[in-house]
Amino acid sequence: MRTLKELLETLGDRRMTVLRELTKKHETAFTTTLSEAVAYYEAEAPRGECVLVLEGRSRQQMKEESQAAWKEMDIEEHMQKYLDQGMDKKKR
Repeated sequence: MRTLKELLETLGDRRMTVLRELTKKHETAFTTTLSEAVAYYEAEAPRGECVLVLEGRSRQQMKEESQAAWKEMDIEEHMQKYLDQGMDKKKR
């Protein structure tokens, strides 16, 4: 439960799959969201070994984060970023 709550707090309400008792006779899997998994396991105590598979960030989220980072930089930080990427100071 603690892990699910920390993931929800850190990553937000992402889609996920809970896999239980992998490679065993009574293997189960169910797809849900982090918030629904927290609610479910508050009512039903988790049993056995579980693997959590979480959805990653979408391309849109990554694009928005990248744009926000560029907007927060001042001109010196912009220039240093370009220099770090191997651009030359001299205009060609």
